[in-house]
Amino acid sequence: MLSFRAIGRFIRAGTACIVGAMALPHLAQVGFFQPILETVRHSGAPVGTLLKKTGLHRFDLEVGDNYVPQQPVLSLLDLVRKQEGVDDFVAYLGNRVHVAQLANWGSTLSHRSSLLSACRFAARYGHVVLTNERIKLEILGRKAKVSLIFLDPPTTDWSLFEYVNFAYMYSTFSMAAGADTAPDEVHFHSSRAPNLDRFLPPGNNTRVLLGQAATALVFPVEILAEAMLGPDSESAIERMFLERPPGAAESIAAILDSWEGEHTPNLAVVAEALGLSRRTLQRRITAEAKTFSEVVDQWRFTKSIEMISDPAMTIREVSERLHYANTANFDRAFRRWTGVSPSAYRSSI
Repeated sequence: MLSFRAIGRFIRAGTACIVGAMALPHLAQVGFFQPILETVRHSGAPVGTLLKKTGLHRFDLEVGDNYVPQQPVLSLLDLVRKQEGVDDFVAYLGNRVHVAQLANWGSTLSHRSSLLSACRFAARYGHVVLTNERIKLEILGRKAKVSLIFLDPPTTDWSLFEYVNFAYMYSTFSMAAGADTAPDEVHFHSSRAPNLDRFLPPGNNTRVLLGQAATALVFPVEILAEAMLGPDSESAIERMFLERPPGAAESIAAILDSWEGEHTPNLAVVAEALGLSRRTLQRRITAEAKTFSEVVDQWRFTKSIEMISDPAMTIREVSERLHYANTANFDRAFRRWTGVSPSAYRSSI
């Protein structure tokens, strides 16, 4: 699994990050939509067919911290809605969407000491689950407002994305405030809201505002002091998450890590997966003073160190996972990276 902690090694190795006009298509963590897959399987729908139609079948979807391009996830949500005849997507998912189960990010957020600490964590690392998402905490007198802001949102209808994201946000609020406490306001960017009965307690006075700048909750500021699962662990967080969204090399590495094919995808295949032309992806790699071959080589090195450190994996299995034709080729590459053979490296750790 290439988490943002592993991606951080690319930064320490000197990988530059180009943002703004050179930003890549956005990525989504697999954990974000795993509840959708679980719900579809439970309903008996043909999950494999849906994944093939969206192109998601090419990726490892068992590891929540893996990354895939965001557009196929949007397509998956839309296909599920149409094929299953879902009028209310949030109700369809039931209680399966909970922040504590949202890969390492959600687990870490849930184990903050208070809702204030959780909101600060989310504001700092809001880009981890959806790379174009930012989370903002505002104190407005006696009220607190938490907003989910999408940078460069899709041009097509992305309301289903917003609803799933809202479900994760509300589960965080309820974890601290309790199921019997309602927020003062709920904001949606979309022009319509899902059925909120499964979220809001009976007899609530919550105002629901549509067509807003961001998805948001507004609630009494004192709720920020309510406990989460705690305790805080700043050092663990810093080791796990990257401070900012990934650049070109890091995005490619994330795609390589979740790729399920028999061979390492070439530049054209990765570009297609990201929804880019080969030339555009090449320009963005070049802007980071890299070549595609160097990115793949760095990814293989990083993964080889991770896997060789796992005593449960044989050297041959590591070689096959990295798509080498044979163990001898992997041995030569590893000696080039480290100066020693894979077996010698394993013996030294």
